[in-house]
Amino acid sequence: MTSLIFSINLIGLVSLIIVNKIKVLEINKPLLLKQIALLTSILIIFVTTYYVLMFDCSEIGYQFIDNFFNITWGIDGISLVLIILTSLLIPLALLSNYKNIQRNEGFIIVLLGALLTLNFLCLDLLSFYLLF
Repeated sequence: MTSLIFSINLIGLVSLIIVNKIKVLEINKPLLLKQIALLTSILIIFVTTYYVLMFDCSEIGYQFIDNFFNITWGIDGISLVLIILTSLLIPLALLSNYKNIQRNEGFIIVLLGALLTLNFLCLDLLSFYLLF
């Protein structure tokens, strides 16, 4: 279930790369890149809201445990708060610099948000070290 966050981030990053490589869209490319980055971060907010609503505070330990790419992902109470803060901070960073984002800045902000979120989701020490 936590692989949904990874999948949305991966689809957003791949679509940003594909749109950046297309030469037909040269006129509206910066606007399209900003819109894709903002849409990806807003979708992450919706998924995070779902996790908040489905999280059982009376249960001790990790919840939503998933094994994706041979890495164990899960959410506990502390990581849920950090994921909420990350998912709220990334769209704010995009919106506050919306006029100044040219081409690759939106990609870097979405990549940073993806890596931070995955860092808070991972339960393995090795994957935590690699994502950090």
